[in-house]
Amino acid sequence: MRLDRVFRPTQYLALRGSTEAEQQAVPDNTKHRRRLLHSVSLLWLNLAFFLVSSAMFILSLKPSQPLYRDQMPEQERNHYLKHVSMPSWASLYDTRPVALTRDQVISIGKDPAEAVRIPPYWGRGNDSYFGRIDVFHQMHCLDGLRREVHFGHYYSAKYPGGFNTTTEMHQLHLSHCVWMLAQNIVCSASTDVYTHMWTDALEFPFLDFKIWYQCKNYDAVMAWQKRNALDEDAFVALRRPEGYPYRVMTHKFKDIHAWFSDHEDGDFEPSEIA
Repeated sequence: MRLDRVFRPTQYLALRGSTEAEQQAVPDNTKHRRRLLHSVSLLWLNLAFFLVSSAMFILSLKPSQPLYRDQMPEQERNHYLKHVSMPSWASLYDTRPVALTRDQVISIGKDPAEAVRIPPYWGRGNDSYFGRIDVFHQMHCLDGLRREVHFGHYYSAKYPGGFNTTTEMHQLHLSHCVWMLAQNIVCSASTDVYTHMWTDALEFPFLDFKIWYQCKNYDAVMAWQKRNALDEDAFVALRRPEGYPYRVMTHKFKDIHAWFSDHEDGDFEPSEIA
C-alpha cells in the first residue's frame, strides 16, 4: 500500500517554513476550520474582558469605609451580646487585684505612701502595690443593675417582700454602682452619632442604634487579667500593719460594715470620708 494514500499532507495545516505552493494546496475546509478557531478565540477573549470589567464595576459600588471602624470583629461582639441574656455574666469580668509598680502608682496620680503595698512574702518584691482594672468593676456594677431588673429571679428567696425589704448594704451597693457608671459615662462622653430609620411598626422615625464603634480588644484585656490576677482570698485576709496610714470613714460606712459590733460608737474625726 502506498503511504501517500494513507497520509495526505494536503489535509493538514501547512507547516512553518512550507512553500507558498504547499500552502495553496491546503483544502478549503481546513482554512474554514482555522477561521472558526480564530473566531472562537476572539469570543473567549471578549467574554473574559466582559467578566473582569463587570467585577471591577460591582466592586466600585461598594460603600466607602465609615469614619470609625469597629476593631472588634462582629462575631466576637455578638459573642458578648449573647451573654446579656444568659446567666454567665460572671465570665465577662474578673475583679481580682493585680500588681502595680511604684512608678505605675505615681503615673495614675496616687501617692505610694497611701497605697496598700503587697507584702514581700507574696513574691512581688519590696515595692509593689495592689491595683484593679476599672472595666471589670464597671461590668460588675452593670451586672448588679441587671440582676435588679430580674429581682424576682435572683432575690425573691432572700427578700420575698421585694426591693424595699433589702438590706441597707444591698441598696448602698446599687447606689454606688449607679454613681460609678455615671462617672464613667460622663468621663468618656461619647460623641458617636445615631441616625434614624423608618419602620413598618411606627409612624414616626426610630433611632438606628447600630454605630461603628472604635473598640479595644476586650479579649486581650481579659487574657492579661487572667494571667496577672492575684489571690482574692489572700487579699481579703490581709490586715493593716501597725503604723500604716489610713483614712477615716463616716459613721454610716462603719455602721453598714458592722464596725461598731466590736468598736465603741465614739465621736467622729474631722477627716472622715464616704
